[in-house]
This record gives sequence, C-alpha cells and structure tokens, in this order.
Amino acid sequence: MSSGFSLVEVTLALGIVTFCLLLLMGLLLVGLNAMKASRDEAAAVNCLEQISDAIRSGLIDTGSSYHAAGAYSGITWTLGSGAVSVPVTNLSAGGFPTSSPTEQQYVGRVELTPPADKSSPGTALISVAWPRQAQWNSSTRTWENAQGSVHIWLVFIPNP
Repeated sequence: MSSGFSLVEVTLALGIVTFCLLLLMGLLLVGLNAMKASRDEAAAVNCLEQISDAIRSGLIDTGSSYHAAGAYSGITWTLGSGAVSVPVTNLSAGGFPTSSPTEQQYVGRVELTPPADKSSPGTALISVAWPRQAQWNSSTRTWENAQGSVHIWLVFIPNP
C-alpha cells in the first residue's frame, strides 16, 4: 500500500476548495454592494440635513417673503401662499450643490407648504435620491429611475 493521495481524492479536494472560494467571492460582492448602498444613503441623509437646516434658518426678504439660508437660497416662500415645489439639483455627498460634474451624485425635491403667518408652522416634504438622473413624479410623490431615496417631513416656524 502506498501513502499518497489518489487522483480522485485530489480532484475532489480541489473541487471543494474551488466551491468555497467561489462562495466567498460571492459574499464579498454582496458586502461591497451593501457598503456602497449604505454610503449613498448616509450621503443622501446628509443632504436632507443641510436642506432642512437651511429651511429652518429661513431669512425674511420682505414683510412676508422668505428664502432658505445659505446654499439653498433658491428655496423661497411667501406666508399664507400656496404650496411651493422646488427642485434641488447637482448635490454632492457633502450635502451642498456643486458645479463639479464628478461630485454631482444626488438630486432633491422640496415640497413646501408655507406658514399662514409668522407664528404658525409650515411643513415641507424633502426628498433626496440617487443617482442624479432620477426624476420626481409629482402625482405619486416618488422618484423614478432612482437606485434609492430618503425623505423627511419637516415642520418649521420661520425666523421673525
């Protein structure tokens, strides 16, 4: 009797090792995809925070006209007026609009119902989606062609 392995035993061992390596590679890809999705969602939440802070810090233009603070000054509303729907484009992972095409990864939409007066609360639905090619469907209030999205309802009272 010899003490070596037969060709069949070696082939079976190589088959088992190959199967295990393929399983590990598949799990690695799933893990990498989950990490990317988590990173995209965290960056979109950062965008939500920046937009909601800008609305909460809204500045008065005239007696009843307001605009959001900072980089989001394009979001404007008038006390007692109807709902306002504002697209927010070219968002970066840092949460601010950018002119660099390589950093433009997110797109947002703000649907704001202004307060009736300076002491009443207003509401806003803020939504951010990725990639930036996603499009907002106003009738269903959802994103189309999006890999993912995050939303927040904001209740605010404008600064006097």
